Amino acid sequence: MRKLGIVVTAIACLTVLVVPATAMNWSIGGNLGYEMLMPTDEGAEDVSIFGWPTGGLRLGLVGEKPMHEVYLLSSVSVMSSGGESVSAYDLTANYQYNFDSKGQIAPFVTAGAGIQGVSLGDDLSATSVLYGAGVGVRKKLGQQGALRAEVRFDRNMEGKKGEDVLIGEANHISLRLGFDLWGK
Repeated sequence: MRKLGIVVTAIACLTVLVVPATAMNWSIGGNLGYEMLMPTDEGAEDVSIFGWPTGGLRLGLVGEKPMHEVYLLSSVSVMSSGGESVSAYDLTANYQYNFDSKGQIAPFVTAGAGIQGVSLGDDLSATSVLYGAGVGVRKKLGQQGALRAEVRFDRNMEGKKGEDVLIGEANHISLRLGFDLWGK
């Protein structure tokens, strides 16, 4: 829970510094994507993930200058079978710099950090730190929408419960296609 508090505080600070309260514009969106999860443990196999939404729900804020954007990306997954359950979550705070462009298509760079967690049953759970960066392009769709295409690299650290490693260190390479709906 301490890590979650740090992430929420960081988001609040970024929002205050980057987004003036008088001109806040918000967005909601999601991603269609492919992710290659590459564990760093010797002998561990790579995992391919395809999903909608990949990374979960995206909630963003931008100020008067649309070059600076902050957004939260969150996801929750719960699986259950035979009385056993597994749940996982991700929560990251991100900054996106949108390059100025005269046309409808503009490049961007993004970076962020957060936490991920996993719970196996009632008493076995762990969290780990997740951080990364990406590059992409976005196309404005009128005043209320935008399409995004992004390539991103993330790394998660090990998450333990006592001596049990529940989340192994891994690198993630993602290809994301997303849509954002903007409102004031």
